[in-house]
Amino acid sequence: MTPGISYFWSGCASCMKRGLEILGIALVDATTNEAIHLRAVQTFVDKIRGCKPKCIVHMEDKNSLIAKYLLAFIAVR
Repeated sequence: MTPGISYFWSGCASCMKRGLEILGIALVDATTNEAIHLRAVQTFVDKIRGCKPKCIVHMEDKNSLIAKYLLAFIAVR
């Protein structure tokens, strides 16, 4: 069994698809239209455990996709 397999929204297909989903983080230069890939993080459906970082402390749902994106961004530092 592949860990992290679940359903995710496919913008290309405009529907839910079963498979793996990743969050890609890149540094973008809007002037030259160039980007440098920094990190790829697989998005899991697991709940966030342990001490919550300050960026998600006041969020209603600390296990939302936005919270997971914020956690991925602060992990890049």
